[in-house]
Amino acid sequence: MKARMFTMFVLVVGLALVLTWAVAAQRPEPPVAPQRNEPPSQPALAGDWDGGKPLPQRVAPADMSNQAASSAVPLGQPGLSFRYLRTFGEMEVAYFDDPDHLNRPYGVGTDGIHVWIAECDGRRALKYASDGTFLMQIGKAGFRDFAGTTLNCLTDVAVDSNGNIWVVDQWAQHVIKFDSSGSRVSELGVTWNPGTSNDRFNQPYSIAFDSAGNIYVSDSGNYRIQVFDSSETYVTTIGETGVPGSDNAHFNTPRHIAVDSNNLLYVADTDNHRIQIFDVSNLSYIAYITTIGVPGESGSDSAHFKLPKGVAVDVTRGKI
Repeated sequence: MKARMFTMFVLVVGLALVLTWAVAAQRPEPPVAPQRNEPPSQPALAGDWDGGKPLPQRVAPADMSNQAASSAVPLGQPGLSFRYLRTFGEMEVAYFDDPDHLNRPYGVGTDGIHVWIAECDGRRALKYASDGTFLMQIGKAGFRDFAGTTLNCLTDVAVDSNGNIWVVDQWAQHVIKFDSSGSRVSELGVTWNPGTSNDRFNQPYSIAFDSAGNIYVSDSGNYRIQVFDSSETYVTTIGETGVPGSDNAHFNTPRHIAVDSNNLLYVADTDNHRIQIFDVSNLSYIAYITTIGVPGESGSDSAHFKLPKGVAVDVTRGKI
């Protein structure tokens, strides 16, 4: 009897354990908390210092989520915001704005006593005494806007008989007149508006004056020399507008020009590898005089040039 009751007890306990395991097998597993992808810790970089102390380390995006939900992160605080540390360079100074540095000087002019230098990339015209002492400048190094006008790439500078300073701005397509103090007076051409009409230029390059005060401007992209009287009124054109050529009636990219005391005009006709000379004493009849170099032929001997871009006249010795 006792043996039978013990057997029944074992069967009941076994059945209870089986039912418990079955119920447990059907119950879903509790969710596992996701693992956070924390960035690996890194030592502070050599430049991550401020006042001798390491800068605060960035907070991982997962840590920022709770912070952003409770309150906005103030600008300048550590985290996913930017905060000012230091400045490299000098505010509004593109490079050394001083008379000891030049950036691509393209033109040299003189009033007989002082020397002027025109910078292309420097966007300045600088005046020096004959001993090299700096006196004044027009423009500011590296900046296009000056005194109510644009100075983009100055390729020439000259002084007229009244002491006015004229600068040629090749890429802004104009020629600007300043008085002796550097204040803007007037303009030939139209700023940033190239063209072929007589009030427009296409890459003007150089300027010169004759004894009567007439103004000569080499308009290199239009293959011509434009002439204006002293009141800045258009007078005539030397060359053919928009038509390059190698005969004596045409130019091919004329660059620097000069006029001597005998009213002879000298033109560096760059792509024709020559210097052209004209008599401009009578603007109603401009006469071709002669050519230095061989038209269309470059060379390294004394009879040839290769892409001449500059010309000047020594009026005291009659040399060019």
